[in-house]
Amino acid sequence: MNLKHLTDQQLIAATDVAAKVEVSAMTHLLHHLAEIQRRRLFSVYAVNSLFEYCVKRLKMSEPAASRRVNAVFVLMDVPEIGAKLQSGELSLSNVSQAQTFFNQEARMAEALTSPEKARILKSIENKGARRAKEILVASSSIRVELPKEGMQPISAEFHHLTAVIDEETKAGLERLQEIWSHSGSQRGFGAMLKKMTELCLSQVDPLKKSKQVSRSAKNSEKSASRVSETEVEIQSESATRVETETTTQSVVLDQLPTPTSESARSRHIPARVRHAVQVRDGGSCAYIDGCGDRCSSRTFVQFHHLIPFACSGEHTVENIELRCFSHNQRHAIDDYGTGVLSRGELRP
Repeated sequence: MNLKHLTDQQLIAATDVAAKVEVSAMTHLLHHLAEIQRRRLFSVYAVNSLFEYCVKRLKMSEPAASRRVNAVFVLMDVPEIGAKLQSGELSLSNVSQAQTFFNQEARMAEALTSPEKARILKSIENKGARRAKEILVASSSIRVELPKEGMQPISAEFHHLTAVIDEETKAGLERLQEIWSHSGSQRGFGAMLKKMTELCLSQVDPLKKSKQVSRSAKNSEKSASRVSETEVEIQSESATRVETETTTQSVVLDQLPTPTSESARSRHIPARVRHAVQVRDGGSCAYIDGCGDRCSSRTFVQFHHLIPFACSGEHTVENIELRCFSHNQRHAIDDYGTGVLSRGELRP
């Protein structure tokens, strides 16, 4: 399928339609699978479950089949979720997570009633998968034993760390991920923990501090030595250079180009401006789409000039807003065309 002939607006509109068709088809399929399960019709074939029927007969991948079969059993018990799936208020993955939770409760505690399931499903409407999982865990009546903390070697170079953290620490780690995401370094918790360890040890470890002081002293000595050597060279050469410099100085100055306002400008944004923009925008992308919805992503956040720097845009609080990498790219494409993607010129 070649879609290059579509305009941006046509492509977005067509994609919206395709997504709605997909959701409608998925809901339609779940109702059919539910009826097949009621009639045990899958047993017509050489399979012993609805899951095997989906994998072997309908050629679904095992993860895809698992999510749909889970949703089927929820749909059979709480029929009203069909409309929620159709509208997008409930996602297939969240309904699947809920069924796994219902099975766990029935196996280890007590089976939930249909109204109880409906109440829990209501609580995970319009939620992301991670947030839905947190809600389901909080709704559990099963007492969870905390895992034993420890560190085990998994290779000559790496270790596996198990730790239990509270909600406040979790929020702090996620915030650090957002702050450090623009640095281009690895975003995994292992890389983050390494960076945190280095920063902490540099401030509290006496051995690290002594090394830093020693290194600083050596650098100072080298700098002083270079200054002394330079002074000697200057004194020995100054006598012969004075006359030449005096006669040529006026000529050289006349030949130097006058700095233009463009060449004198720097891309460096003053710290006070960066801080003010961060505070005003709450550390998140301030892009607002045509429907009035704000992006608010807090990872890979960059400073965006409303009037591009290349078009004499100034480093002022009024002219700078925060953008995530994707929306900064979007502005660059709008301002300079898609050619900036191949040239790497993505600093509007």
